[in-house]
Amino acid sequence: PRRVEQIDTDGPSIPEELPGIDVMAALNRLNGNRKLFHSLLLEFGRDYSHSTEKIMTALDGQRQEDRIAAEDLIHTVKGMAGNISAKQLFEAALDLEKGIKEENRKTWSGLLNHFQIQLDQVLDSIATLPKKEELDPGLIEDGPMDMDRVHLLLAELSALIDARNSKAFNSFKV
Repeated sequence: PRRVEQIDTDGPSIPEELPGIDVMAALNRLNGNRKLFHSLLLEFGRDYSHSTEKIMTALDGQRQEDRIAAEDLIHTVKGMAGNISAKQLFEAALDLEKGIKEENRKTWSGLLNHFQIQLDQVLDSIATLPKKEELDPGLIEDGPMDMDRVHLLLAELSALIDARNSKAFNSFKV
């Protein structure tokens, strides 16, 4: 595996160790982009915090569509766990995915329990990170939006895109 030569120090502070997440492996995968990694972690925490409950509900359903929904969610969590280098969660999701495909319902409870333990560890780690609005309080403003400013910024972004200028990517925050 290739190593990142230089890690982006402009991004948010991320501890070198987060239980359940291989921080250095993730930063290597993301070419040292701390801002992107931070964003992916926060999105994961927001989008997948209730995954186990949703999977259990879907598996309790009698329809084939319910089981497919459970399999799809497990597969998605597995992929996202891989993206953020949550290796134990990835393995737990993989095991759960296999267990469901094998249709041995007796194993599902144990597999779901292991999945939940790994998910909770990752979510607890993510909960220690600063939220986007804590990093840049200007991201969330009370009151009316300055539409003249919005139009100006969009015009600048459009010009950069039209010129195929790579600064277009850096000119807006995700």
